[in-house]
Amino acid sequence: MEFLWRFSHLDDAGRGRDPHVRRATPREADIAQRELDEWKPKDERPAIVFTIKGEDGKDRYFIGWSTISEGYSMTGRCTKAYPVYEEATNQKAFLKDAWRAHNLSPEAEILRELRDAKVEHIPIYMCGGDVEGSVTQTDLYITVEEANNWGVNSAKRDGSWKRGRSWDMVTQRFQHRFVSDVIAKPLDKVENSKHMMLVFSQAFTAHRQAYERCEIIHRDISDNNIMITASGGGILNDWDMAKKKKI
Repeated sequence: MEFLWRFSHLDDAGRGRDPHVRRATPREADIAQRELDEWKPKDERPAIVFTIKGEDGKDRYFIGWSTISEGYSMTGRCTKAYPVYEEATNQKAFLKDAWRAHNLSPEAEILRELRDAKVEHIPIYMCGGDVEGSVTQTDLYITVEEANNWGVNSAKRDGSWKRGRSWDMVTQRFQHRFVSDVIAKPLDKVENSKHMMLVFSQAFTAHRQAYERCEIIHRDISDNNIMITASGGGILNDWDMAKKKKI
């Protein structure tokens, strides 16, 4: 009963509703169906609108209709990827929403640095970053021993709520949402062996330039992260595990 009482007195954000996402208006839903038809959902799904701060501090609005990938695990980053459309610029783009671990650099900051260094064959950062106020709190309730072992600066350090075996690590996570310019295709869309060599070569160039110009290492290169742009070129995607070289 206490839980229900407390829940009934929470605002929408406290109940888990994202204040930066809303349902699209009928006019915006029509735009989604027209501009994002290539990625229309298999099942009926409402269009939504994301509000994201631009680099100039002004709000930008991106219409989404369906995801092209989702994370269904109960643990991890819970990543969702959306093709989106910005009416103000008449531009289609890619929106990534994930929960990054506290010890990893924000992917948006990595991409912004690579963009400013003019690294080729990468997604071009447009806007976004950590979502204000969206951070997990489970790490606040770990035991004193665990907090000391992991170097966590916890205000509570109270593990009395836990039952069963402990876990190896409880990671503080921040909701991270940003937009980049490329809605890429997977490698299985490659046309032939020559095309595959081009895609791999350009992805290699991206990583070489990232290291030489910014001392950034991707750390998660796989066939899932080497992708194909709309023009047929190669791109090295998913920089969420990237780190700076340690001296």
